[in-house]
Amino acid sequence: TNLPHACAFGHGGYTAFTIGDMTRVSSHSLALFLILTCRLSLAGSAIQPASVGEWSAATNGVRGRLLFGEGERVSGTRMGVLYLELQNVSLGDTMYVYYDASKSPFRCQLVDSAGKTNASQGAVYDGWIPQACWLALPHDSTLRFCVTLGGFGVPQNGGLFVAGCIPDCWAIPPTATSDYFLSGMLVVAAPKGETRPRVWEGTLSLPRVRIPVKSP
Repeated sequence: TNLPHACAFGHGGYTAFTIGDMTRVSSHSLALFLILTCRLSLAGSAIQPASVGEWSAATNGVRGRLLFGEGERVSGTRMGVLYLELQNVSLGDTMYVYYDASKSPFRCQLVDSAGKTNASQGAVYDGWIPQACWLALPHDSTLRFCVTLGGFGVPQNGGLFVAGCIPDCWAIPPTATSDYFLSGMLVVAAPKGETRPRVWEGTLSLPRVRIPVKSP
């Protein structure tokens, strides 16, 4: 394939494709994308995580964990941001992970402090979706990227909004007093006919990460 070997995800405007509509990438947007990629690679994420989950069990030499932080408020609502870290714990060389956000490879589940599952509330989505790409994981390396998409409709003064890939999103009310917990599942398959070496495929069950209801 001609896809890039690595990519970075933020939660601003994306230059990629929307569901059911391919969008041509302009040279200006591509330059901006490369700048953002370099900034994220050198400086790490702009948001300091408030909580970090445990590592999952390794599958085919890769393991993962979830992290949670908060971005700037939107319409008076606190905006939660979910990150996924992947770590190459294999005995071999660089591994390549195909990540296609349009197919929602990452799904998540939210439970309250009593362990009760909260069904995804659903929200209008009108944002860009990152272009599918290959993530390069050198031996004994860790890669962090944002899995919260940035185009969900956000309620006004809605407490804390938490979202992953489409359609997983929740608005935790401002009256909540106990923390929530979010766990996830990452399912990755390479494109049909892919022949590059050291392609990682598999499923990771990601342990829960704490979602604090109080603003940091």
